[in-house]
Amino acid sequence: MRLSRCDLAFLLKHETNGFNRWQVTQMLVNRILLQGQGEKSSPDIYLQALAQTLPVLAAEDAMLAARLLDIPSAQELASAIHKDYDPALVKTQRDDLYQQLAEALKDQWAELYEQLPMQSYEDSAEARGTRALRNVVLDMALTANVDGADEWAQQQYDDASCMTERFGALKAMVNHQQLNADEYLADFYNRFQNNDLVIDLWFSVQASADTVTADTIQSLIAHADFDWNTPNRVRSVVSAFTSQPTALWTAEGLELYIGVIKKLDDANPVLASRLLQVLARWNTLAEPRRQMAHERLIELQKQASSKHVLESLNSVLGAASE
Repeated sequence: MRLSRCDLAFLLKHETNGFNRWQVTQMLVNRILLQGQGEKSSPDIYLQALAQTLPVLAAEDAMLAARLLDIPSAQELASAIHKDYDPALVKTQRDDLYQQLAEALKDQWAELYEQLPMQSYEDSAEARGTRALRNVVLDMALTANVDGADEWAQQQYDDASCMTERFGALKAMVNHQQLNADEYLADFYNRFQNNDLVIDLWFSVQASADTVTADTIQSLIAHADFDWNTPNRVRSVVSAFTSQPTALWTAEGLELYIGVIKKLDDANPVLASRLLQVLARWNTLAEPRRQMAHERLIELQKQASSKHVLESLNSVLGAASE
């Protein structure tokens, strides 16, 4: 039996099992966003259900409240589209819904953020939930242009007791293009430049930013701390870039991405073949992107030499006939 939107909204508000509650919320969001590309689908019932649910749930289960505010990324939404996929359209619809959610609950963000004060680090389920919800509320407040939200981000970064808080604030500042984002990126790098895992985060937050371009990735690859021989470092830039399909599925994005695979074809063919799997979505693209991607893959097939990359290419190119 297919549940109606009203049924899903009811379960969003009243389901007692946390996972089921998250699942029906995701179903409702996907129903709104994937009701047919290009069709306007009213999100009112979803927005009203969240507005009624969030204040109480935030006090009872902060982690679940944070998860209910999740809207699938453009990359996740793309996985459910099998024909005539338009990355720009999907991103616009996704961003529009996120903006509507932020504005619909605009009056709640300041109060919620105040109810989630910064505290000494504690490793407990409740503390992890508080940190997760604080990061989501901060991003929502910045999206809705809540007065003072930019100052919340800076204070959270400065007073952070752990990486979740500091990185959450940094990510929000980068994605919302705050004027001092570069200053905080520099501070983050200077604080943690001797910690490889944390510097991977520094690379990834820039490579996955909403405004990322192929030029951004070229700049990160040229950085002194980028190392082609360290798979995690490569993934922190190149894999992060694929989280923005509107940047990947362009002439510049594909040229850069395939260039990376060519470079790794000899140096690390296993990593190259794994990165190549992302391009298996080429056959779902709307024209002219589909043809452009196909031509680039055929060119790569003529130039690749490693067994791993050639096998992956055969698989990726064969996806169109499945």
